[in-house]
Amino acid sequence: MKLPRSLGIGLLVTLALVGASCGSKKKAVATSVDAPADSLAPLPSVGPSESAPTDSATADPVRVKTKQSGQLTVCSDIPYAPFEYFENGSDGTVVGIDADIVRAAATTLGLRAEFRTTPFKGIFIALANGDCDVIASSVTINDVRKQRMDFTDAYFTVHQSILVRSADAALNDLSAFENKIVGVPAGATFAKAEAEADAYTIKEFSGSDKLVAALTTKQVDGAVQDFPANAYAATKSGGALVISKVFENAGESYGLVVAKGNPDLTKALNGALAKMKTDGRFKAILTKYLGATIGG
Repeated sequence: MKLPRSLGIGLLVTLALVGASCGSKKKAVATSVDAPADSLAPLPSVGPSESAPTDSATADPVRVKTKQSGQLTVCSDIPYAPFEYFENGSDGTVVGIDADIVRAAATTLGLRAEFRTTPFKGIFIALANGDCDVIASSVTINDVRKQRMDFTDAYFTVHQSILVRSADAALNDLSAFENKIVGVPAGATFAKAEAEADAYTIKEFSGSDKLVAALTTKQVDGAVQDFPANAYAATKSGGALVISKVFENAGESYGLVVAKGNPDLTKALNGALAKMKTDGRFKAILTKYLGATIGG
């Protein structure tokens, strides 16, 4: 099937609009600093005549412990479009669903956000070592991780999917990959659970862009990752890549991650997320990247 340009997100992705609106390292390197602490920068337009709402109120006077005064240092595995990627090359501003959400949350708390490119394979170590205050990198909330780190309330629920070359559209379930190679992002767990039973080999990649490139160059036979990431890759491929399967019963919820021992920051971020959901900024961010069919 050829994926429509709008991605059809409203039909395939359940958005976890928690709260009032609706009820998946090495030394980090700084990449960008955005959003002044004393104002909310307007979001880009989300339609021909509709502008994204902004918060006219001053930042909440919330005191939280961060790595650097006045700054929220964010570890993120960049690029992983449409969640986090560079707007204009590797030296550009970090944008995307995760990036815009955590930047807006930081601004609400009177902080500025600085992003540090951090490979997912070492992202939790970086947080534990104090390299950053929070992880914003499409991190799935699960019980094992909750024993070692704290999560904010869920802000997004997404399903896993299979991306294949258009000629291989018949590879529409994991069981079809017997004796083949399935590519996954480093640290992902979904496809690994079935690898032995379905007799396929797992190959990990440190970023969605490298995973998709490996699929295009036939290093792997399929790419299993979050639906929005695969949908983004499919629309950019000009029909060369298609989504052959969406696992609608395998939803995963994302949360921002905070190190143990800093409950005030987790609480403050939850408050900021809730505020964004009531004042319209949260939905504006989702609409910006996923289109007007997101629902919620």
